[in-house]
Amino acid sequence: MGKKMTWSRLPGMTSSTIRPEDIPPAPGVDVEAIKAGDADPLEVVVEVPAGKSTRGWNYKPESLKAIVDHVNRDTLSGFLGHQKPEDVSSAFEAPVTHWVGAKMDGANAYFRGVIDAAASDLKRWIRARRIKQVSIFGMPKLATVAGETDVVDYRPLSIDWTPLDRSGMPTRIVATGEMDVLEEDEDQGGTQVNWKELIAQLLALVSGGTVSVTDIMAELDPEGSAKAKQDAELIASIRTALGIADDGDVLAAVTEAAKAQADAGKTDPNALVNNAVKSKVAGEMAQQLIAKMLHPKEDATQEQITGELDALLATPNVKEMISKLHLDHTLTGDGAGGTAATKRTASI
Repeated sequence: MGKKMTWSRLPGMTSSTIRPEDIPPAPGVDVEAIKAGDADPLEVVVEVPAGKSTRGWNYKPESLKAIVDHVNRDTLSGFLGHQKPEDVSSAFEAPVTHWVGAKMDGANAYFRGVIDAAASDLKRWIRARRIKQVSIFGMPKLATVAGETDVVDYRPLSIDWTPLDRSGMPTRIVATGEMDVLEEDEDQGGTQVNWKELIAQLLALVSGGTVSVTDIMAELDPEGSAKAKQDAELIASIRTALGIADDGDVLAAVTEAAKAQADAGKTDPNALVNNAVKSKVAGEMAQQLIAKMLHPKEDATQEQITGELDALLATPNVKEMISKLHLDHTLTGDGAGGTAATKRTASI
């Protein structure tokens, strides 16, 4: 009985994923030498799509192309999490992954990595899908377009593994280059598995914790499943933040919260006037008189009110009026034991 061997796909991968051997190594890289002495070698292919990161930056295809070109020219190392910026120029961290080749396919970048022989924990985490995302560490070149930040070029320093759902870009492992038995052939034929047997096998995998129902749905409909999961997680987060129990109340609660935030952002014009006057005019009486002379619009900003005040204070009549306002301090009582009295006078 012969066995048909093929490369393995983690749950959620489509049948069109790129295999490690589909990406040639960079010039001078000997993949077999990197894996020499490793009793459990593992290669991966990681996909990085163009698009918006969690911080809101738009990574353009040309920025990913710059990273692909760098890997194909100089390769990159990968670590568990990013190095501290102050350590980059002097510290030597032991790499857990050697990124040996890369390629662009449309707007997506694919990176081929060899997991280091010493990183046995990382291999186990990848196979168990506890680690499945990377984050590219380096120096981006930014451009502002229509109020948004575009990443138009990139000088990478490393491609690092991140904890679940912490990467800046929606990266994912699309293939592992280890051999696995996916099908067995006997002689020239083989046994055909019907759909009930396939369901039974899937249920056994779910029960054993190898895959989840979400993984299976993602395999059947990757885009739809991912979108549904994101929507459900977003609604759950909103419910938690607003302290509501029923999904039907989400819209009303969000509307009310938005109104409250807008109302909180409104500032009393009188308070803005008083703040501006106190910062520019000395003396309580003078402040009161000047404040009554200002008539800002209801939606005027602090800067607009300050500008109006500066123009008013620059007029000759107002200057003369303020110069005539003064305080007359006199002492009552006798000697050092006397008390201070203040008489306010005004000459206009």
